[in-house]
Amino acid sequence: MKLPHKQRGMSIWMLIYVLFTLSIFGYVGLKLMPLYLEGAKVERAINRVVEDPSLVNKPKAAVVTAIVKRLDVDGEYRITERNYAQYLTISNKGKRIRIQAKYEVGVPLFYNLEVTAKFEYAAQGG
Repeated sequence: MKLPHKQRGMSIWMLIYVLFTLSIFGYVGLKLMPLYLEGAKVERAINRVVEDPSLVNKPKAAVVTAIVKRLDVDGEYRITERNYAQYLTISNKGKRIRIQAKYEVGVPLFYNLEVTAKFEYAAQGG
């Protein structure tokens, strides 16, 4: 009596399912990657400004200008000198400076589906 051979590999439908699933995750990843790169640039700019000893006793406008200049070099234009109050909270107490960035960004995916990412960074130094 001959037994049937065991199936090896995957069927064409399983391959289509795997490729479709991977393409959906890849698409979502490509849409969200710029947001997280922007968040990393904002965090890096805040950390560099906080670590700068020349900005310890400077007014808030000088701190904002320093952050905006660093973001401008990185190619990020969400935070400007005009709208910084929406995104940044800056407190300068004596020789300590504290900067907090808090914002959320929505990215459309398909038709009426949108993903909202919330970012919050804080740094203190001086």
